[in-house]
Amino acid sequence: MKQQRWLILIVPFLLWLFSQIFLRQAGFFYVALAFGTLLIIISLKFLTRLKPHKWLLFIIAPTLLFLSFSGLVAVLLNNVWIQSLIFLEVIFIFFYLRSVYYYFYFPAPLWRERLDHIIMASGFLTIYAFAAVLFYLPAFLSFLPFIIPLVMMVVITLLFVQFNLFPRDNWQKNWRLIFVIVLILTELAWALSLWPLVFNLLAMFLSLAYYLGLTIIRLAGRNNLNYRTLRLPLLLSVSIFLILFLTARWL
Repeated sequence: MKQQRWLILIVPFLLWLFSQIFLRQAGFFYVALAFGTLLIIISLKFLTRLKPHKWLLFIIAPTLLFLSFSGLVAVLLNNVWIQSLIFLEVIFIFFYLRSVYYYFYFPAPLWRERLDHIIMASGFLTIYAFAAVLFYLPAFLSFLPFIIPLVMMVVITLLFVQFNLFPRDNWQKNWRLIFVIVLILTELAWALSLWPLVFNLLAMFLSLAYYLGLTIIRLAGRNNLNYRTLRLPLLLSVSIFLILFLTARWL
């Protein structure tokens, strides 16, 4: 058990170290991604005690967060923002590993709820980071138009699939709704990539849509989808969207 506890500290530190190295040695970027991803997978293999198909669900949130934030860090120029994102990534992965550890070795509803909240928050940040990178790259690189919606469809699907960890949400019974929302978010990602707005705002719009879609799916899975329960998330998402849109700087 002590070995597992040490992983909670060692893994975030090594991920931070990998990030600092590839910032100074750009050629180390892909090596850092490979080693960081492998480190996350191995650490969760030790921390979890589940069958293979369930164990794999636990690697989705930290792996996608690490990959998306690393990509965003690689395209930014401001060192303050870069270090802030790396710090945020490391903190999230630390609390994620800590919650997974206590979820398995000291089972209690508290840790299940904390893990649930961390996964939801990391999903929002992951969508933002992936979208920001994909919306930013076409200004410097030319690639086929379907790359953006294809990548986002895969990422969104994986972020939704990981919630099968929590049986009370009945995700398997709502696969049609999940499929529809994945398609809507994928089409939205493609449409936003054509808007003449700065990439960080476009990424925030997609993150808000993801949050709203995830809320709808979870409420439906708990047979609690109605106007009263959806009103606050909908009002919050629309309000933030309008504020950002009306104060946005058009290119």
